[in-house]
Amino acid sequence: MNSVTLKSLTEKQRQFLETLQLSDKFPEKISLSDVMTLRDESEEAVAQSISDVPMLMLKSVVMNNYQLFGSLLSNLASSAAPTNEDEDDDWSDSNTECTHSMALLQHQDVFLACYLCCDAPLKQVLAEKLFDCKLAVPLSWFGGYVSQLFTLPLRTGELKYRGQDKVSKQKCINSDSFSVLSVIRLGNNAVSKSQLINRCVHDKQMVFRESSTSLGERIFSDGSIEQTWMLPSLNDADLKLNEPVCVLNLRGDAVKCQQQMRFLADVSTCIIVSLSDDADKQGEIGDFLKKVFHHNQDIILVISSTKVPDFLRQLRSHFGDTFKEKVRIVKEADRKTSSELLTDVKKRLHIKMIESKKSMTLTNLGEIAENSYNMLVDERQPAVQQVISNAKELVDTAVRFDATDRKKTLLPLHGQPWHEISKLQKDRVRDAQKLTGNERVKQEENDNLKIKELRRQQIEFLKKGNSRDFILRFIKLFKEASDNGQISIFLRSLKLFLDGENTRIQKSNSVAPADLQASVLGVEHIFRELSQLYEATLNNERVAEQLWIPTGLSCHTELLDLAVQLIVQGHPFELIDGDASAITIKWIEGVLKKLQEKFKKESLLIVSVLGIQSSGKSTLLNTMFGLQLPVSAGRCTRGAFLQMVRNDRTKSGLNADFIMIIDTEGLRSTELGNDGKHRDNELATMAVGLADVTIINIMGENIHEMTNVLQIVVYAFLRISNASPNLIKGKACLFVHQNVCAVDSREKMQEARDRLLRTLDSTVEGAANEEGVTNLKRFADLLKFDVNENVIFLTNLWEGEPPLAPVNPGYSRGVQGTKYKIVQCLKGMYSSKLTFKEFYVRAADFWKAVVKEDFVFSFQNTLELSAYKEVNKKYSELRRDLEKKAWEQVKETAAPNLRSCQDAQSLRERLKTEIAETNKFIKENQSEKQKEIESFFKKHEESQTIVQWQQRTFNNFEEDVKSLTRECNERLTEVKEERRVLLQSRGEADQLKQEFMDKARQVAEKMVAENRSQITDDELRKEFDTMWEKQMKEVPMKPMQTALRV
Repeated sequence: MNSVTLKSLTEKQRQFLETLQLSDKFPEKISLSDVMTLRDESEEAVAQSISDVPMLMLKSVVMNNYQLFGSLLSNLASSAAPTNEDEDDDWSDSNTECTHSMALLQHQDVFLACYLCCDAPLKQVLAEKLFDCKLAVPLSWFGGYVSQLFTLPLRTGELKYRGQDKVSKQKCINSDSFSVLSVIRLGNNAVSKSQLINRCVHDKQMVFRESSTSLGERIFSDGSIEQTWMLPSLNDADLKLNEPVCVLNLRGDAVKCQQQMRFLADVSTCIIVSLSDDADKQGEIGDFLKKVFHHNQDIILVISSTKVPDFLRQLRSHFGDTFKEKVRIVKEADRKTSSELLTDVKKRLHIKMIESKKSMTLTNLGEIAENSYNMLVDERQPAVQQVISNAKELVDTAVRFDATDRKKTLLPLHGQPWHEISKLQKDRVRDAQKLTGNERVKQEENDNLKIKELRRQQIEFLKKGNSRDFILRFIKLFKEASDNGQISIFLRSLKLFLDGENTRIQKSNSVAPADLQASVLGVEHIFRELSQLYEATLNNERVAEQLWIPTGLSCHTELLDLAVQLIVQGHPFELIDGDASAITIKWIEGVLKKLQEKFKKESLLIVSVLGIQSSGKSTLLNTMFGLQLPVSAGRCTRGAFLQMVRNDRTKSGLNADFIMIIDTEGLRSTELGNDGKHRDNELATMAVGLADVTIINIMGENIHEMTNVLQIVVYAFLRISNASPNLIKGKACLFVHQNVCAVDSREKMQEARDRLLRTLDSTVEGAANEEGVTNLKRFADLLKFDVNENVIFLTNLWEGEPPLAPVNPGYSRGVQGTKYKIVQCLKGMYSSKLTFKEFYVRAADFWKAVVKEDFVFSFQNTLELSAYKEVNKKYSELRRDLEKKAWEQVKETAAPNLRSCQDAQSLRERLKTEIAETNKFIKENQSEKQKEIESFFKKHEESQTIVQWQQRTFNNFEEDVKSLTRECNERLTEVKEERRVLLQSRGEADQLKQEFMDKARQVAEKMVAENRSQITDDELRKEFDTMWEKQMKEVPMKPMQTALRV
């Protein structure tokens, strides 16, 4: 058959699925979202019936709880079993027949049936989680009329280990080759095959679960193949591996599974065969072993007797010395203890691994399974193969460019132009508070012109072939994957190939360390480019049409649909750009409105997480909600990403349809140093402000760094609340301490919790007083917080030393308890739930409020902020005092001296003297003030904190003194000019007066000469007016000179 359906199963397999109520889920109809939908999240939640088992079993794996995973069936059977009293009571409701049927169920059967019902992305998650728990992963199964091989789930794995040379190494399962060890059983053997191989692989963990002692028939697991990895161990003296080995375990009797056996023989480096001591079956087993030897000669035989069976001697005779040389025999009866048997097997295995050079890749396994055994290989199905090929094509296109130039060439829009735009958008909000109405309008016009020019640059980039072709090709391939229902496979494959290339670059040292981060290319960068493509063409329909019409796509709607599908499929969606430290507002608005159209009035509540870099935030969220966030040492998440988790209202009791999870990048990154302080505080305030519940994640018991961040958040909240009280109303937070070893840590940490609360309370009170807020005295007045209930301690993630250690089930149980507390907190926030459109409004409003408070975010904590304010206050006092004295010197001494000058020459000389004296006066006072500043920095109680601003303060003071000196000199020059104008005006007035007097005398003398002594007063006045009018016409009129400043 070319496909798997219910019809391809045996009747018993179909009945088995019906018993588990999985018939409608087969095949591959259960998604990760289905498994991690919020239901009953209490720690005591157990399966009430057999139909509850599948989802609980899958969820326990996703949450790394292998203890619950292994005990679900036995717990259910125990709870359903009748008591002694019930057995004697004919009227009891106990169903002994149901209890008996549950007891017959094999754990491997139930899990394999569940696994077959999972879609490909969920299988990948399960494979990763099972590896973390050091449990085997289903690789192959055989139905009535079909057989399948699952290589796709293994592709995303990475093996980290130390070889015998003690050097840390890493193997990429997707591309690297590996040796294969297969383990089979021929007949029924007294030697437990699973026990033997478990101890070879891991000395403590039961990697391959041993079959139940019940009489139940193995419906699905018989003939199935499970896979795990045997990693090198420096503590194993018998099996000294240098590389990881892929271990394949065939369930059931290999004699009955000949096709599987031949497949394993073809792909294996070595085969361990556990032989039956049943005399009646030795002929059949001998014939079968002969076939195995034809396929693979590197065999280790484990037998229970001291005597070599006759059929083995016959095989030796048949094959000659080759059989004796290649086949190693371990006799259980010769070994006094199981440890001795194990040692002997390991030693022989060690030799085999050294002697044989045979290795495989996942691709090899798939090709052999499909071509030689007609097995259906998941990743070789046409639709899947096509999207994987498409993803590889995109990465191959990128690889053709130099690593340091790829993003600039293929994804230029979200580079320098977008960073400049985001800065202009931030500055616009901040500057608006400092400008008057007209200034604000003018500044906004200038900013719009600059942004328009930057958008034009982005459009020019789009016209270049490489950028346009790459992004349009991605959109086209994404759409094809969507049409075929393969979005997750496409995105996971793309991420896998990109991660592989990033790792190659890192290992090759071909890129300078400073340029390494810039050369990293991920799926998030492609979607960031889409966001800029959307915004750059949003108001330019002509360009949009030129760009889109040839592709047959529908422009902006198509871009938004891509983002919506990304979110709905359970992938992270970038909310805050981690490189530009900004929100692409119009893009976020468009995407959330599209989600609103899709989900109508469905509501959501929001949970965010904050933590210092490498404190286990992403691991916590992945475990708690089944998210797929990158996990490794260093800064994995950049900026902030959101993902959605579906809620089942009837089972969780939570009155909302979705929980929106916001994951933020690790704070206080070592690679960013002090430069990251501002962005950290800004990011933390956004995360707390957007969420209904915030998880404050802390590694260990050290709360110092997070306390610093929270102090700034508190201060910012207070400022924001003054302007918009509703933005921070009704929020809650939980503190989660990870990696706390002591069982009594709660009691030991009581003092630390109290100290934390005192610090936060004092921060709130101090900040409230500064901001004039009278109704806030405690941290709990700002955020809902109970120090005794909202502080949680989680044990170590690993149960031993990685990479050999499994995940600690105690950690998983603690995470489940934390999840339950979060749900309980959210139940009290019915009024806070939002639609998707309302969430956008909240995000936009809060981002604008955060941007306005730019000043606050530049500090490590409120202690530093307070210290800075004291420095600023002291500096302002000294500067004002110096200014006051300088201007008094100008006003009371220098200016009067200039005004006393009686001629231009002495005025010029006096100006030089007064400027020199004033400058000398300022210089002397500057020296005194500098000594005061030095003393302030030296004697301040927070001298270690404020020393960072000392040199900057001296530099500012020097510049202020220069400015003051310049202003004083300019003022003295103005006074001199005022005096010069006055002196000049006085001289001209005296000259004009003399001319008038002389003219009047001439008129009088003329009148006397004409004997007009008897002239009347009226005639005299008329004569004078005539003279005056004539004389005034002859006076030259000069433009009035005014002083520059009063």
